[in-house]
Amino acid sequence: MELNGKAWGIAILIIFIAISVVLLVAWLGDVNGTNDDTASTELPSETVSVKQPSEPADNELQSVLVDELPDERPARHYIGECRLTVYNAGEGSWGYATATGARSIHMQTCAVDPSIIPYGSVVIIIDKDGEEWRFRAVDCGNFSGNWIDIFYDGTVKHGIDWLDECFGGDFGEVYWEEEFYPVIN
Repeated sequence: MELNGKAWGIAILIIFIAISVVLLVAWLGDVNGTNDDTASTELPSETVSVKQPSEPADNELQSVLVDELPDERPARHYIGECRLTVYNAGEGSWGYATATGARSIHMQTCAVDPSIIPYGSVVIIIDKDGEEWRFRAVDCGNFSGNWIDIFYDGTVKHGIDWLDECFGGDFGEVYWEEEFYPVIN
């Protein structure tokens, strides 16, 4: 459904009124109707739920995502050796747009052949030191087969230098995992 100018105006007016009512209620007093500056600002203990980890997290990201991870990791699929290239927003006319509608992100998203690796999958490339690099498959390129084109938000020359430094050239061992998190635009 498409909104015309008048409908947008009405929608914005309704949102403005709703926000105004919430601010007015907050200004006049709390939910219980008190406007006493000495009133307690503590939440009732039954509404506070803090889950303490049994062991300290290895890093901040792990501690943030620990409750969001599914019980089992998705299946890992081996693709084999793939050609590795980089592309940037300056090539062609696409900018940061991708085939899935997600925005290209520096060294986090990549283009794949969707007949081999489904969109939204996590692409894992093993570097020359045996470390895993993870990218989200959100785009396709003018290629087919075992080819991974990594978005590099810089010059293509710097991207090629990065490929050489990390992967020792323009080929790498590639795996992919089924969608672990949804593609976020």
